[in-house]
Amino acid sequence: MTGKIPTEEEAKIYWPILVNVTDDISENKLLDPYLKYMQNGYGPATNGYFLIGACMDCEIPEEDLDEMVRIVTEVGERNGLENIPIRIIRETPMQNDSMPESQKNEIPGFTISVGIFSLMLVGIIYNKTKK
Repeated sequence: MTGKIPTEEEAKIYWPILVNVTDDISENKLLDPYLKYMQNGYGPATNGYFLIGACMDCEIPEEDLDEMVRIVTEVGERNGLENIPIRIIRETPMQNDSMPESQKNEIPGFTISVGIFSLMLVGIIYNKTKK
């Protein structure tokens, strides 16, 4: 975990900024060299953090962790969020039983897309329960 831990009110403000940060990183392929360490991708979380879902069993060199944090921090600052809260969590692979494994591997970015969609869905559910 790096950055400032957001309050509940800050988390609401951070959400659209974190979406912009995610879009900026994705469009410019800034974290692409580090996708090999990610199980379910990266993206915003409703609690105001930028999440990176690292694979459970992979070893991530310290310099690569530092570079991922540097990239996200820099993009956060460009998007108006100083001291962006970043959490790197260890994750197990997401399962989608409706699609054969051979097909999943043929779709570029499938795991990342499912991971980001899951994070966004959690955000929608979280926001509805807070009302």
